[in-house]
Amino acid sequence: AEPAARAAGVEPGSRAAGGYPRKVASPRLATLAVLASSLLVPLEASPESMLRLPRPATFDDVQALTLDESGRRIGSGHVRVSRRDDGGVSLLSESRVEGGGGNRLTAELAPAEGGAKLVPVLEESRTELQGGQPLGFLRIDHGAGRIQCASAAGETEELALPPQERVALAPMNLLFQPLVRGEVDEIGFQVAICKGGPRVVEAHARRMPSLHPGAPHDLLEIRYELDFGPLLSAVVRPFLPRFSLWFDRAGAGDWMAHRMPLYSKGPTVVVMRAGLAPDALGLDAEQ
Repeated sequence: AEPAARAAGVEPGSRAAGGYPRKVASPRLATLAVLASSLLVPLEASPESMLRLPRPATFDDVQALTLDESGRRIGSGHVRVSRRDDGGVSLLSESRVEGGGGNRLTAELAPAEGGAKLVPVLEESRTELQGGQPLGFLRIDHGAGRIQCASAAGETEELALPPQERVALAPMNLLFQPLVRGEVDEIGFQVAICKGGPRVVEAHARRMPSLHPGAPHDLLEIRYELDFGPLLSAVVRPFLPRFSLWFDRAGAGDWMAHRMPLYSKGPTVVVMRAGLAPDALGLDAEQ
């Protein structure tokens, strides 16, 4: 089972979709090309992405805590949702373990449908080990229709995004709002991963039962799973980390916390809004 899990590229993903990885001969030239393309891609609705995201109800700059899965505080975090001058939105999520590594997620969302919706244009995940040693990055350029993966050694691979892609990396807090509002029972989307070579896989998100019905601190957990197909999913599921987002059930659907691996083969962490108690998430330990 473990070799099958490794073959599936288990980390933040069902069925691989579209395109073939190709090696980039020079990481330095590839980096320059990516920087150049990011300057040339206008932040407007991209035909490559089929996602249309709701605009955020609130714009926050939130200090957070990084916890282990038992709820013990192990580091700090930061989440920011900010307006862009062009009517778009920028997203930032950072988590760091004291004496350990860290992760930084960013996204640039452009206005779509006359400004009523948002569409992802650029997304990126960068990770590092203790001491700031880069561990690599995942970059999704929706406008150019490309995924780029870079390793700690500087090796770079690229993959074309599939037609009518629905890839999401950072804006899960907006993508899941129809679930938060009870408008749908499930949301299907796609995830880009780098392990074993860049690929795009399916994912599905659902609401979880309430832990504290009627309580002031009752939060809504949205859990999403990676779908590797009926046969392979059953084999790799025990090895998959858990992915969750928690939202304020009584308020405007604001982000309260999320759970994900800190980096490839790293620990699963929970990034939680400062001032919230871990037991509100079903975590038992004190901060």
